[in-house]
Parts: sequence; C-alpha cells; structure tokens
Amino acid sequence: MATTNINIRIDSEVKQAAERIYSELGLSMTTAINMFLRQSIRENGLPLSMKLPAPPDLIVHSAADIEQKLEEAEADIEAGGSLTKEEVINGLREKYGL
Repeated sequence: MATTNINIRIDSEVKQAAERIYSELGLSMTTAINMFLRQSIRENGLPLSMKLPAPPDLIVHSAADIEQKLEEAEADIEAGGSLTKEEVINGLREKYGL
C-alpha cells in the first residue's frame, strides 16, 4: 500500500500533550492519527461524540463531587422542597442528558 504525507498545523501544547498520552499507550502520533482516520472510514463519520459542554454546576469530576451534589439536593429537600432525592437526580438526568 502506498503512503502519502499530510501536513497539519496544531498548537504545540496540544501536540505535546497528545504525544505524552500516545507514548504511554505505546503509540506514535502517526499511528494514533491513522487509527482515527481508519475509524472514521469504518463509521462513515467522526469516530467521537459531538456534544455541548455540560453546564458548570453539573460537571462532576469525582465520587466526592457526586456525594456533595446529593447532599446539597437533600438539604434543599429538607428545607421545604417537595421532591425526593431520586426525583431531583432523574430530572437533571433527563434535562441535561446525563
């Protein structure tokens, strides 16, 4: 199979960060890009999900964040809210596609 070159411009910090990740995975940048392109062909489109970022107050970074958000919801309910904790969580999941 014949090969060809592709020249792209990318932020140097992005390139370095990606190279570190690929190196830890035992991949070169060339191999990673080839994997991306082949997966694009297999899927007949971009092989990644295109989503808008979650609202900042809904971004969860750890189990501790989840626990904190549950405690906040519970405190709100105890202060006179009429929904259960599960109803609040399910409502957020439906509204924001979580």
